[in-house]
Amino acid sequence: MRVFKSIFWLLASGYWLLVTGFWLLVTGFCLLSPGELKITITNISPTGGNLYIAVYDKEETYMNPDKAFLLKIVSIDSKIEHIVFKDVPPGEYAIAIFQDINGNGELDKKDAGIPKEPYGFSNDARGKLGPAKYKDAKFSFSKDMVLNIKLVNNVDK
Repeated sequence: MRVFKSIFWLLASGYWLLVTGFWLLVTGFCLLSPGELKITITNISPTGGNLYIAVYDKEETYMNPDKAFLLKIVSIDSKIEHIVFKDVPPGEYAIAIFQDINGNGELDKKDAGIPKEPYGFSNDARGKLGPAKYKDAKFSFSKDMVLNIKLVNNVDK
């Protein structure tokens, strides 16, 4: 009889261990599943040209568009744009945006290095004597998220 109780106990323990492991796997998978990163970009003026939106996943590649984790170029036709990146895995990211008004594919700058075209960063981070630092622009992404980024506009200044 003792043998049967021991076998029953082992089977029951194994069952609950299996159920618990499966539950942890499923909930962990749901928490780590990709999501949608939605970006609302405001203060677009003038309208026209293209927005370059670069999402970086490493500080080492930050501000190098050729090494951006995600990159979109979209035509601008309003003062507010909504950009969606689908299937973004959870992680730490930073976003840099600029508006290419003249269509040359670059962020044009004045003599002092100040951008002549609108630009922005996640967290509305601002740099001193250059672009915002990765540590100021970074954010954690774990599931569907909406970010608001307001462009800095030096066009008329």
